[in-house]
Amino acid sequence: MNLGCKRNRETGVGETRYTKAIQGDARVYILTQAWRTPTYGDQGPDIPRRELEDALGFLTTSVACVDGDTAHPCPAAPVKK
Repeated sequence: MNLGCKRNRETGVGETRYTKAIQGDARVYILTQAWRTPTYGDQGPDIPRRELEDALGFLTTSVACVDGDTAHPCPAAPVKK
């Protein structure tokens, strides 16, 4: 979910937030990436494209997992270079 505010009345700056909820076995996990930016218009906030892509990539690939449980396996750790 994406929420945005062109200009927050209290802070005077723009705000954009992407949020994802993940239902686990016993809990709900909430992941959020938020930015405070200069006030913006209809063109949207000035967030660097790469930063936005990285955040959305993290949110869209994040899962709730249980180590050692084949029903909810954890993704393999990335190989360090």
